Amino acid sequence: MGGEGRGAGLPDRDLAPGPCARGGYGLARTIVVRALVLKIWEDKFGEVGGPEHQRPVFARVAFHPSPSPFAPMTVTLTNASAQQEPILQNLMQFYTHDFSVFWAGTSRGDLAADGRFEAYPMADYWSRPGWSAQLIWQDGVLAGFALVNDQSHSGAPVQSSVAEFFLLRKHRGGGVGREAAEIMFSQRPGSWEVAVARKNVRALAFWRRAILESGRAGEVAETDISDAHWNGPILRFLWAGQEGDMST
Repeated sequence: MGGEGRGAGLPDRDLAPGPCARGGYGLARTIVVRALVLKIWEDKFGEVGGPEHQRPVFARVAFHPSPSPFAPMTVTLTNASAQQEPILQNLMQFYTHDFSVFWAGTSRGDLAADGRFEAYPMADYWSRPGWSAQLIWQDGVLAGFALVNDQSHSGAPVQSSVAEFFLLRKHRGGGVGREAAEIMFSQRPGSWEVAVARKNVRALAFWRRAILESGRAGEVAETDISDAHWNGPILRFLWAGQEGDMST
């Protein structure tokens, strides 16, 4: 249909629906699919005719409404155990791949001969108090992970620090990361630190929004450090407990 030398068939036209009310996208899509079915039937068997002749055509096609883009999203975090380290190491391969763009021109982030990145050191997350590893889930599907420890990059005392935080690309941009971050902070009220690599400007924008627009972070401060221990901005803040207190 719509081949060379013929006028544009339905697949060649712009059929993307414009802004509409809830459920409008599914209706527009159904109309388009019906029109395509009629066009195909007409090309193969001749004119379809009026509505009384169209019913047998539609009876051969099962129409399913599109899932609502406004369906509620469920984000959960579960504690990972040492037995689940292989899952984290698998996810860490994607995480390291994303980060490797910042290491161009250096040996950091090079693949080993087996085609994998170096394994991430996880032993402390199973043995040290204040260190934890969690898996992030969206609607019951594994979406990423979060590593939290008590190590300060600024040199100032801190109760909790985001060591690593990762979401698969398909889960980004829809609020999953922000909700996961708020759950992570809420599990450990008190002083927090988030250190962001200097080249990772998108991550810095994400953390600023997640912290400043949460309504639960107090005494937020951002400093910039460039020394032997860290190179980049550091966000420090207090996260409120359930009763709204700023634990210290």
